[in-house]
Amino acid sequence: MVDSGTPCGRIRASSRIEIKTLSVDADRVTGGDVLVQVQVPSGTPLASVRMKAGGRDVTSVLQSTALNTLTGLVTGLALGKNVLTVRNGRALNSRGDAGDHELSDHRPT
Repeated sequence: MVDSGTPCGRIRASSRIEIKTLSVDADRVTGGDVLVQVQVPSGTPLASVRMKAGGRDVTSVLQSTALNTLTGLVTGLALGKNVLTVRNGRALNSRGDAGDHELSDHRPT
């Protein structure tokens, strides 16, 4: 879930994983990189969070930046549609243990 209406400095508590692009709108990525913020449900161990971009593990870019929040610069995105998938290390279920976010890279030609 993406909360594009929440200002960068204010993150609301949630029972689901939320993925937000900080550097640009998700449909306006250029140059193959995007700064993302991931908010996980309260009580989720940040070390259990895993993120993939197009199937490639990019967890190592994530750094804790606030309570229940990780931020990182994802690089190497493909031209066109990219999907970021975040899981908290448990099996996917309806409680919000995973989140997906679609990005579109439009590089100038």
